[in-house]
Amino acid sequence: MKHRSEAQELAFIGMAKRGAQRTSGVIPAEELIAEAIRRHGDKLVVSWSGGRCSTVVLFMALKIDPNIKAFFNDMGGAEMPETIRFVRETAPKYHINLTIVTPEQTIWEVFRKYGYPKPRRVADPARGIKAERTPKCCDLIKEKPLIKAKREAGIEAELTGLRASEAHVRMMSAAQKGMFYFHKKHRVWRYNPIIFWTTRETVDFIKNNDIPDNPAYLKYDLDRTGCWPCTAYRGWQENMARINPKFYTYLTKQLGPQRILEHFYQTRVAPCSERG
Repeated sequence: MKHRSEAQELAFIGMAKRGAQRTSGVIPAEELIAEAIRRHGDKLVVSWSGGRCSTVVLFMALKIDPNIKAFFNDMGGAEMPETIRFVRETAPKYHINLTIVTPEQTIWEVFRKYGYPKPRRVADPARGIKAERTPKCCDLIKEKPLIKAKREAGIEAELTGLRASEAHVRMMSAAQKGMFYFHKKHRVWRYNPIIFWTTRETVDFIKNNDIPDNPAYLKYDLDRTGCWPCTAYRGWQENMARINPKFYTYLTKQLGPQRILEHFYQTRVAPCSERG
C-alpha cells in the first residue's frame, strides 16, 4: 500500500525545502554525512532502524568511515521479526560496528499501563494547532533507551534516515529546523542527510548500489517498517491487518468503534485539513 503518491511527496518536500533554506540550506546527502564525520569523528553514531532510509544513510557513511558506530533499538518486542533478523544478519556480514539498545520495559507492558498511542503532530501557531505529546510507548521504549545509550557512549551527534515526505510532523520539523540542528532532548547534533528524498529515490539508491534490503517491505508490501503495533500513524490499520491479522482483530475489539473512528479522523482527515 502506498500512503502518498510521488506528487504528494514532492509537495511535502517542496514545503520543507523552502523553510530549510532559511536555516541549514539544502546540502547533498553525501556531503552532509562527510561533514558530520569530519566534525564529530568517533562521537558520531548512525541511528539504524533496519528500515530502508536509515540503511541507505548507514551504507553511505560506511563508505566514508568503515568503523562508524551504529545503534539499533529493538524496542521491547515492537520491531518486526524480519527487521530483527535483517539487522542481526547484516551487521556481521558487513562488519558494522553495531550496538543493540534494549528498553527496560516491553511494548506490551507499556500498552497495559498507558494504553495505545494516539496520532501526534507538531505545533503550528499560525493555524492555531497545538502539539500532541509524544506517546508513552515512544518515550519509554524508543526515546529514553537511546538517550541513555548515547550519553553512556559519549555520543555528541547522530545521523538519521528521517524523510520529510513521510509525515506532516517531519515535513514541519524539516521546514523549521533544516537538515541538521541541536536536539535539546537528546543533547546531540542531529543530521538528516536524506530528509528531502522521495521513496523512489531511496529504493533506487538501494538497487543501484547493491545495498541489502529489509525483506519485510516486500513480504508485507510496506512503505515503512518500525513499531508494528503502533496506532499513531497514517495507514496503521492496513499495515497491521497484513502483518498480524489476529492482533488487528483483537485490537479493533479493544479500541471499539468510537476509537477507530477517532484514529481515522486524526490520521486521515485532520492532516489533510491542516495542509489546506
